[in-house]
Amino acid sequence: ILLGWFQALSLLPGAALEFPASISKETRARVHETAQSFSLESLSQGVGAGRFLRIFARVAGVDPNALSKDERKAVDRLLGWCQEAGGGLANTSRGEAAEMFCERRLDPRLAEVKARHERASVLVEAIRQSDLQEVERLLQYEPSLASTTCARSGETPTIVAAAHASSGGPALKVSRLVRQTVAAHAKTAPAPAP
Repeated sequence: ILLGWFQALSLLPGAALEFPASISKETRARVHETAQSFSLESLSQGVGAGRFLRIFARVAGVDPNALSKDERKAVDRLLGWCQEAGGGLANTSRGEAAEMFCERRLDPRLAEVKARHERASVLVEAIRQSDLQEVERLLQYEPSLASTTCARSGETPTIVAAAHASSGGPALKVSRLVRQTVAAHAKTAPAPAP
């Protein structure tokens, strides 16, 4: 009934109906479906317990959820990073991740995870260039980078170093250094919680 009433009012510019963050995820999903049946646009906004729902008139030709293939890949990466960050971020939905991506707004914990993956990208590039000095510097600062996926390619520095080792010379030295760092870090890293 409420959405039918709102449909009539939705012709007013900027009209929006907001549902509070206190409604459950399941209720939000049902309201999304119902809004769609009334040809209304619905959008969940916010993260975790602060997530709320907005209903508004559908604007012809505009799909706020349309993402390119590359943007969808970036959202998938972001979703993986949410899982890695753990805590409340581990339950982030694809819609929440897409919203964070589109708004260029990251939770501080997620920003740190992203920064670590960006540092792994720098390490991958140093490995590809057989820059032993830069690889040493990065791994000395943060040994766990050797097994962190690259933000750009999704590869781990360990895999890149192993593939690059066949070039011989400096590349082989870089590969050995990465392998040694991984082995040393595995011995000193705390065991994962069950």
